Amino acid sequence: MWRVNWQSVMAFLGCETQWRAVAMAIGEGSRLIWLGIDYASARSVFERRDRVRQRQLFSDIQVMEHAALEAMGELDE
Repeated sequence: MWRVNWQSVMAFLGCETQWRAVAMAIGEGSRLIWLGIDYASARSVFERRDRVRQRQLFSDIQVMEHAALEAMGELDE
């Protein structure tokens, strides 16, 4: 991993408890559908920085969130 990405990756990992999901009944079982990160709850992860860095971290987190949702099969792309 590149050193320039370290803060962004750590911020993303800091959001690990802020993912939102819903359980959907499917036949006789259920499936967890991952919706994404609850940004209001995750705000403290990137809020302690200056505004320019906050925006960059937020943007980076969204990129990683999108990739994670795609890897989990939640996006049809």
